[in-house]
Amino acid sequence: MMPKHLIILLLTLSLALFPSSSSQPEPFATRLSCGARYNVRTKPTNTLWFSDFGYTGGRPANATRPSYISPPLKTLRYFPLSDGPENCYNINKVPNGHYSVRIFFGLVADPNFENEPLFEVSVEGTQINSLRSGWSSHDDESFTEALVIITDGSVSLCFHSTGHGDPAILSIEILQVDDKAYYFGPQQGQGIILRTSRRLNCGAMKPKFDQDYSGDPWGGDRFWNPIPTFGQSSDQAISTKNSIKQASVSPNFYPEILYQTALLSTDSQPDLSYTMYVDPNRNYSIWLHFAEIDPEVTGEGQRIFDILINGDIAFKDVDIIHMSGDRFTAIVLNVTVAVNGRTLTLTMHPTKGSQAIINAIEVFGVIIAESKTLLEEGIGGVLSDSSGQCIMSFSEMLEGDSSIIAEAQAIRSGLFLASNAGVQRLVLKSDAKALIDVINMNVTAVCEVVPLILDIKQLLSSFCHVSCQYIPWVLNREAHHLAKGALRVNVASVSGFVQ
Repeated sequence: MMPKHLIILLLTLSLALFPSSSSQPEPFATRLSCGARYNVRTKPTNTLWFSDFGYTGGRPANATRPSYISPPLKTLRYFPLSDGPENCYNINKVPNGHYSVRIFFGLVADPNFENEPLFEVSVEGTQINSLRSGWSSHDDESFTEALVIITDGSVSLCFHSTGHGDPAILSIEILQVDDKAYYFGPQQGQGIILRTSRRLNCGAMKPKFDQDYSGDPWGGDRFWNPIPTFGQSSDQAISTKNSIKQASVSPNFYPEILYQTALLSTDSQPDLSYTMYVDPNRNYSIWLHFAEIDPEVTGEGQRIFDILINGDIAFKDVDIIHMSGDRFTAIVLNVTVAVNGRTLTLTMHPTKGSQAIINAIEVFGVIIAESKTLLEEGIGGVLSDSSGQCIMSFSEMLEGDSSIIAEAQAIRSGLFLASNAGVQRLVLKSDAKALIDVINMNVTAVCEVVPLILDIKQLLSSFCHVSCQYIPWVLNREAHHLAKGALRVNVASVSGFVQ
């Protein structure tokens, strides 16, 4: 039998959301001004931003924009650690389909707050970004963006502090794109998320969004970072005012102006190379954009080059006019590669005629997504003595349709464990604040959880002494680890006593 001293029970829930698409005459689009009480419109495109909705917690505050490319909005929503794990947006009534989801970060306009919070961003239960120190000083790091497939009519976005400041969200955009946009092979589908790593408009001088380029709304209003040169004296920028054929066409609908600037290599530096830092041990989908706009090249065979990625030939003998059919005609080449190191280097190596050329570059990280066709929960708990020593732990995977039910099942399972172990004095700690309030203050529970609450209260009455306490998510990491482990192994488990 267990010793009759005070026992502490930590409980938690972990959700795994497992994700088809449809077309509409006009793409669905919704934009949120986080923390805003009223809808607002912003210049110069008169873009409509809806007032804040869909949040599970957090607090509104005045915002400081970290970058001039950030939407000109005045409020944000931040998620204090002290408020617990309610740190998400759940946007419902989203038509099923293929979407570009973009989240702009903000800074709380208050000198008492951390100047630059660091946190992780998850879309549809899958982490897509972890902000690094210095992000607020780089325009293309002031937001994160991903292409996802939605099959259940909702979009879930969550933010978790990595221990430095509170996540602060300026705006959210959910923009429908073509069902076949950025299709890169049979491995693509609803189990894949494409996270935007880099978009470059070569030879351009100013950053632009698709809207600024009068782009087709089915393109998703992409942000294009200008890159006037790859390196000092290594290339030269050229431009044209000629119309570009085959630019804004299905399924990606690129703006024509994207192909009206380019970078050319030089006689002294014939290779045209660009290197970017990436996360290692990941696949990357690379999209390279070309149009022959150089007035010195007028026919096939006058410019031929190989394209190498980290030294390996990805495309051999590229002849833009031959492949596209004419001058001033867009062509896009796509390849997906595995990158083991921390750098990705693209090289255009001339093999015949004039030097190499490139108009634009897109690089996406290929992320294996959590599926959303089923809702599964992992629950876990830890029994420890008053000194914090673990005595017993449990984890279990459940299937259901409500996170609050799973939270209640976690508490009930933990109480069964403590009761069967002979515990008489118990402190129950959970990051499910709503349920702790129901237990402690007799707050009315939602109907679906009432039977479980009755079970919990009956179990609590079996202990000589019991206290139920709410603790923030960040203080309950061990139980969360167990819950996630249950999802990975898909079984229930109980560990024995630790002597």
